[in-house]
Amino acid sequence: MGLEAGLRGSEIKSLRRLSFTFENSPPTVRVEASDCKGKRTDDLVLMDTTADAIKNFLKDREPTDRAFKMPHDSDWAAMIRADLADAGIEYRDSAGRDADFHSTRHTFCTNLALAGVHPTVAQKLARHSSILTTMRYYTHVLHKSECEAIDALKNLTAAYPNREPKQDFNRRRWTEKVG
Repeated sequence: MGLEAGLRGSEIKSLRRLSFTFENSPPTVRVEASDCKGKRTDDLVLMDTTADAIKNFLKDREPTDRAFKMPHDSDWAAMIRADLADAGIEYRDSAGRDADFHSTRHTFCTNLALAGVHPTVAQKLARHSSILTTMRYYTHVLHKSECEAIDALKNLTAAYPNREPKQDFNRRRWTEKVG
């Protein structure tokens, strides 16, 4: 839910079976204003594959049952570490980044950017009040993305292969003093 819908830990903890609407196209999950940092009720779109997995997971639950058994907030770090260990994933990667619970929101925003989602759409999906929060703190540029951006630029040198650069001796150099 954090990786694919951008939900915060407290929001995931608050979800009940009735928070999900699988019959909609696309399926949605409702985060109530009382459980949301922005203090507004939000209906968030779910990926079909995620919705199918959650629907199957919740099939025997009552509508008011909690959707996910989450420990007390102070125990989330231990839960994540145990889950990562079970999956064979290191808690800290080679770049020194921790795979804590909140990092799933960072991954969600970064994946939106990598998928070419417009920044204002990413902001809305992350439910940030400011685009700066989404872009500056939650979207992480990968070196590969920087290389792809440069590769996407038009190669001006190739466009004019037989031209020699000209030097304009009449132009004042930036180091020359005026007057």
